[in-house]
Amino acid sequence: MSITRFFVPAVAAVVLFGGLGAASAAVISSPTSEFKHAKKTFDEGNYKDAYEAVRKAALRPNEPSRLVCKELRIGSGSLSRLNRVSEIDDFREAVVEAHADDWRVLWAAAKNCMNIPHHGTIIAGKFYRGNQPGRGSGGGEFVNSFARDRIRGLQLMVKAMPVAQRDENRNQVPAFFKSFARMVLGERGYYDAWRLQVLSELTVLPDYEPGWGGYHGGNRGAPVDEDGNPVYYYVPKSFQAAENDGQRWRWCLAEAVKFNPLTRNQVRMKFARFLYAQFGVQTMAGGGWNIGRLADDDAKENESGPYALHTLGEDETIARLATGIKRFKLPDEFNFIKIFKEVAADNNPTSGYDISSLENLTRLFENRRQYSKAVGYCSTLVETLREINSPHSAKTWQQRLDQIVGNWGRFEPVMSQPGGRGASVEFRFRNGKKASFTARRIKVKQLLLDVKAYIKSDPKRLDHQKINIGSIGYRLVTRNEKKYVGRQAASWDVKLRPRKNHFDRRITVATPLTNAGAYLLTAKMADGNTSKIVIWINDMAIVEKPLTGRNLYYVADSRSGKPIAGANLEFFGFKMKHKRNNRIDIDVEHFAERSDENGQVITDAKEQPRGYRWLITARTDDGRFAYLGFSNVWYGRRHDQQYKAIKVFTITDRPVYRPKQKVHYKFWVRHAQYDQPDVSQFADKQFTVEINNPKGERIVNKDVTTDAYGGIEGELELPQDAQLGVYRLYVKKYRAARNRGNLGGGTFRVEEYKKPEFEVTVEAPTEPVALG
Repeated sequence: MSITRFFVPAVAAVVLFGGLGAASAAVISSPTSEFKHAKKTFDEGNYKDAYEAVRKAALRPNEPSRLVCKELRIGSGSLSRLNRVSEIDDFREAVVEAHADDWRVLWAAAKNCMNIPHHGTIIAGKFYRGNQPGRGSGGGEFVNSFARDRIRGLQLMVKAMPVAQRDENRNQVPAFFKSFARMVLGERGYYDAWRLQVLSELTVLPDYEPGWGGYHGGNRGAPVDEDGNPVYYYVPKSFQAAENDGQRWRWCLAEAVKFNPLTRNQVRMKFARFLYAQFGVQTMAGGGWNIGRLADDDAKENESGPYALHTLGEDETIARLATGIKRFKLPDEFNFIKIFKEVAADNNPTSGYDISSLENLTRLFENRRQYSKAVGYCSTLVETLREINSPHSAKTWQQRLDQIVGNWGRFEPVMSQPGGRGASVEFRFRNGKKASFTARRIKVKQLLLDVKAYIKSDPKRLDHQKINIGSIGYRLVTRNEKKYVGRQAASWDVKLRPRKNHFDRRITVATPLTNAGAYLLTAKMADGNTSKIVIWINDMAIVEKPLTGRNLYYVADSRSGKPIAGANLEFFGFKMKHKRNNRIDIDVEHFAERSDENGQVITDAKEQPRGYRWLITARTDDGRFAYLGFSNVWYGRRHDQQYKAIKVFTITDRPVYRPKQKVHYKFWVRHAQYDQPDVSQFADKQFTVEINNPKGERIVNKDVTTDAYGGIEGELELPQDAQLGVYRLYVKKYRAARNRGNLGGGTFRVEEYKKPEFEVTVEAPTEPVALG
């Protein structure tokens, strides 16, 4: 018998996992098998052992970078699960120091900076990342670290960049630069793109900021230059030559294409979507404009409003900028329509970007109310989807296409209407020339009786759809409850005059319906769709009003508002009691009252107890009918919350300031008790005044004492480099209060502006002016 001996060289010495127990200890013959063992340990939930193993491996200078990146991720995940988040920074920086020249490790470390929790607590001058025991009870100052973490990530990316550019194996370099671009953007979305105007300082880490952070500017509009024109970010010659973060972002995207030309369309799509989010007509919606399909308003002369959308050329847009709504031309480099069209024409079915471009073109031309162009791109999109065998998506976009070119109509929401005169309804349509209308009575009384009977049957499980009387129209249309639809009350046809280019038109349809009741109204477009709505015609109404310890019900004529005496009000209430095995018991209460000469019925908690849901029906001897519910009742001082609310009235000496000017502000703290003596209940009280700049950073935080009128007066000297935008003033409860909170405040703006020059001429009347 021969014996073969194996000798292990010193450089591949046997490594044992300490702390894993004898049963799980194993001989590791290579870094790869060692990592697999650590990964298995992590997956089994042994986070402490996994962390110790990967930390030891990741700090070895000769550890392969592909493993170091994974070990950094597993180590950070282990520390998070061990509630040792505050140790992640030290672990990451130790890995960076051990692999300072490995650009892939630096990249992984930069991503780690962006993916860890961006909040923590400063205790005794030291930052502890993550949630710390004692925070909120004197356990240090709670701060956020997002800005600091982002800059640290960018520092690592800048350090890795030249090494990545020289790497002969360029497979991952394009992804590196796309990741770099996301970090420059801040991974905060396009609404925060105004931050790209700043050139982030990369040599110094910023301080921690108080509070949670995460402040977003909202849809404040795309930034503008001194002349009020949109800010565009051009590609600089180099990263170092960039004048702002926007140019850094563009350069990183350009580098990704340089190292892999096949990513060109991907990068162009990313840039086009960015431009569309900044300069698309949909940005007007953030300013309160309605850019949806409009009726007959495109004849208005406002060339910068939504009524002019259909007049836009493909090199134009109307967008909400920081200074307001503006119509302007887009340079070719920043024309998102041009980019989408070029990508769509590339016709590379493997990338999918041609499909995405066609989708974007369809949507944006719909938003621009240029429906004929939207039809063209949508038709091409449907054909392309069918060619690549994507039937579901093709069907979805075909339906969207049919909505534009087909005969289509729908009812607009309508409120209940008083009886005695013909009810009317708003109807929106496109393309069609005729609509047929029918109205059928709804058996409301039968429906309510069936609901009561169902509840009284004490079902084991309550089907809430069966008691949802507040959505009768929904039940009739979607659940096809035909038994509650009665005889036909009326039918008629309406000739329509559609607008050109698939524009909508809205008309008022007068119905022959005058008698009180509920009607299911159906509109059938000739060669088109069917739309339904429920119309309520009331001759009597019930109004509920909570009182102190009681509830008031008022029955009145729906047209005149005059009280109806002698109406019979039936109260039906139910309450569910949950039992084991998802079983319920239902308690039912019911009683009836007659309205007095003032049309009123007043109930209390004895008659109408809490915890029940109540259905109230009212009938008169001459056949009038109305109902209210299901609703809950509350007893108590319902007005106390508003009556005792603390109000803060805020004024500044002007609404907008320039840098270096002084802001004078005043607050008055009052209760909303206008029927009380005019004596301040907040005289000589302590509060905290806080002022935040447009970034959400706290720049003033001081304790003050009110005067004899509950007033607070102060001033703020704006520096030369004051942040432009909206500043927010707050009055908060005194910091020593048990439950601190914001009581109210106001705002002012800081802008570089020039006061408008104008002349006012007033002509006095020749006759005496009457008083009043």
